Amino acid sequence: MDANRLKYTFEVAHLTDDTFSTLISALKSLFPHYYDLLDEAYNHRDLSIVRIQRLIDEKSVVIMQESGQTSIKPTIYHHNITITQTVGEENNDNTLPME
Repeated sequence: MDANRLKYTFEVAHLTDDTFSTLISALKSLFPHYYDLLDEAYNHRDLSIVRIQRLIDEKSVVIMQESGQTSIKPTIYHHNITITQTVGEENNDNTLPME
């Protein structure tokens, strides 16, 4: 953290040296547990994603049963967009006219 002291004391957070030192000394107790805490956060994230997927799957089954469907067919939309650009005409707003 001392390698980035200027970044945190001047560029980003505008901390005084005393405040920065106080924060670092308070956080030093977390450093040995950093990877354990990071693993726990990742595990929690993964479990949350699995739980949300399961809830979505369960709700989809209920919706299909209520509607009498045996499967869900996604709706596919097709859009055609035509852009015509006219070059060489004078205009006052310095943009190319779009038709």
